Parts: sequence; structure tokens; C-alpha cells
Amino acid sequence: MLEKNAHPPVELLPTTECETPQSLDDSWWGKKAQLALESGFVGADETMRRIQERLDLECCAADKIEFLI
Repeated sequence: MLEKNAHPPVELLPTTECETPQSLDDSWWGKKAQLALESGFVGADETMRRIQERLDLECCAADKIEFLI
């Protein structure tokens, strides 16, 4: 642990200890990507429908907020 005047303490780790969290993170995201690939993709029409649905929900929520003000 290193400490300098007016600076928060810093802990130095060997590079081998820094690689482990990164490799775990990489593995987790890799598994998420693999599951996404296996579950399939939605087409352009379904993507647009989902986006429009989200926009409609946000619009309705904004209208309700304005009504309450």
C-alpha cells in the first residue's frame, strides 16, 4: 500500500492478479454473447415494433407526468 500526502492510498497488484478479474469478465460476456447467438435474432420488423412500443410507453408516461403537473 502506497500513501502520499493529500492523496488517497493506492494498492499495487502483480499483473497476474489483475488478469484474473479481466478473464472472468471476458468469460462472462462471452457466455452472454453465446446465449444470445443461440437464442436467435429478431428481424428488422420485430426490432422496429419493439422500438416503437418503447417510444409509445415513454410518450404515455411523459403525458401522465405533464397531466400531474
